[in-house]
Amino acid sequence: MDKIAEDINVLIPQIALAWLLHQPGITAPIIGAKKMFQLEDNLASTEIEHTKKEVAKISKNTEPKSIYPQ
Repeated sequence: MDKIAEDINVLIPQIALAWLLHQPGITAPIIGAKKMFQLEDNLASTEIEHTKKEVAKISKNTEPKSIYPQ
């Protein structure tokens, strides 16, 4: 996600939240912000338009490891 964030000049948490919004069935990710700047950063993620390639890359890199069979 470092490369994607750098390429479009945004923060990594914004990339993650934008990716969540591209996931089927997720309409409102829960965010936690204690300060106004955190809320503003989180809300800015709604303006990010990931390409299909970016969504696929992030999905692949964040996929949980299989725990069965070991």
